[in-house]
Amino acid sequence: MAKPAADPSDWLTTAEAAAWLGVKRETLYAYVSRGLVKSRLAPAAAAAQARGRGERRYRRADLEPLRARSAGPAASALRYGEPVLETRITQMTAAGPAYRGRLATDLVREGHSFEAVAELLWRGELPTARPRWEAGAPARARSSLKSALPRALPTAMPSASPAVSPTASPTASPTASLAASLAGSQGTLATALPRKEAARALASREFARLLRGAAAGPGQQLPGVLQVLALALPLLAAADPLRFDAEPPAVLARARFLVPLLAASVALAVDARRLPAALDTADPVLALARALGVPERKRKAMEVLRTALILTADHELNASTFAARVAASTGASLHACLSAALAAFSGPRHGGASEQVEWLVREAGEPARAAATVGERLRRGERLPGFGHPLYPLGDPRVPPLGDSAIALAPRSPRLRTVLAVADAVQATGRPKPNVDVAIAAACAALELPLGFGPALFAIGRTAGWVAHVLEQQASPAVLRPRARFVGEDE
Repeated sequence: MAKPAADPSDWLTTAEAAAWLGVKRETLYAYVSRGLVKSRLAPAAAAAQARGRGERRYRRADLEPLRARSAGPAASALRYGEPVLETRITQMTAAGPAYRGRLATDLVREGHSFEAVAELLWRGELPTARPRWEAGAPARARSSLKSALPRALPTAMPSASPAVSPTASPTASPTASLAASLAGSQGTLATALPRKEAARALASREFARLLRGAAAGPGQQLPGVLQVLALALPLLAAADPLRFDAEPPAVLARARFLVPLLAASVALAVDARRLPAALDTADPVLALARALGVPERKRKAMEVLRTALILTADHELNASTFAARVAASTGASLHACLSAALAAFSGPRHGGASEQVEWLVREAGEPARAAATVGERLRRGERLPGFGHPLYPLGDPRVPPLGDSAIALAPRSPRLRTVLAVADAVQATGRPKPNVDVAIAAACAALELPLGFGPALFAIGRTAGWVAHVLEQQASPAVLRPRARFVGEDE
C-alpha cells in the first residue's frame, strides 16, 4: 500500500519554525546541527540551492517537544495536556500565581478577603471595599432548619436535642416541617437563586441516605469531604430551575451563592450539627470555619483559613480547571462545570495529594520518627507526596506564607512539628522542596482538623478559580475539542 502524501503543513519554513518555537534563527540552526530537528530542501528551491540560496523546511513533529521545552516551565508543565488556551485570569510566575496581575502572596500579605480575591478573579478588578455577598437564610428558616436537621440526617451523625418549630405540625415529617417554615419566609436573593430550596435539600432524608451510602467503608459512618461536595452539587442544581442562565450577571450571582453554600456543606462530613450556623453566613471563610469547628473568634485560626483559600484560589490551567472549561464550552450549567472540576480534583494526583501528606505525617506519629518513616518509605519503593512542582523548580512560593501562618497559630503543636520534621527529613535526601500540599497539611495540623480535610481547604479555595474560568470560557463560542495524534495500533 502506498504511503499517504505528506501534509505540506507538516513542514515549516525557517521563519515559521523559529516563530513557532519562539527562538532566533541561530537557535533553530543549532537544533538542526545537534540532530534535534530534521530539515529538507523545499521542492521549489532546487534551482536556488545550486546558487547557494535554497530555502529549507523543518518538520513540525520535531519542533513540538522543543517548543514545550523552550517556552519555559509553564509549557513543560503542560505535558499534563497539549491544549493551550488564552486567558486573562492567572499568570504563572516564579513568584507564584498572579491573579489578574496581582501576586496571590501579595493579596494575602495585604490582608484582602477571600471574597475580594474571588471578585478580582471573576470581574478583573479588586474591590476597594470588602464585598458583602448575600446574607444567610432568614431567622425563621434558620430556626426550622436547626429543629429538622438532626432528625433528617443519618443517625450515625452527632445529633442535637430537636427543638419544636413554631410553624410545624406535630405529625409532620422533619422535611415537611422545614419546607412549611421555609415557604413562609422571605427570599434572601435578588435573583431567583433558591437558597430556601438549597437548605431544604441539604436537610432532606433523601440526601441523608445518599450520605450514608457514600461512607468510605463498613466501619465508617460519614462520607469523605469531597464526596459530600460531589453529592451536594447535583442536588443543588436540581433545586435551581434557572441554572442554565449563562448570562454573566446571573452566573456571578449564582457563584456568590454557591461558594459559601459549598463551604457550609463541609459540615456534613464532620458534624451535621454545625450546618445551620455555617449556612447562616455568606462569608466563605466563616462558613468553612463553622463547618470545621474552627473558633471564629480565634484571629490566627481565621487567618490560616483565609491564607489557604486565597493561595489555592487559582493555578492556571490545571486538570480540574481544564475540566471545568471543557464543560463550560458545551453550555453546561455552573453546577455541572463545578461538578466536572471536582471530579478531576478528587484524584490522588491532584486534590487528594494533601491527604496523602497527612497520612505520611500520621505514619511518622512524632517528630523523632520522621527520618525513619521517610527511610522506610524509600526502602519500600513508595513515593513521598507533597514535594516538588514542575512550575516551581526553586520552590513553591505559596508554601512560606501558609506555613508561617500555621506556625503562628500553633507553634507547639506536636502534629505540626511532625509535618515540619517530615519536610526536613525529605529535604535531607536531596529531593525538591515542599509544595502547597505540605503547607495545607501544616494548616490542618495547626487547626487540629481531622485527617483527610486538607482537600476541603483546597477545594473551597479553588472554586473561585473554577468559576472565573467558567465565566471566561462561556464568553467564547467555541467548543473545546482537542485533537489526538494517532501513533498507530498496539502490536
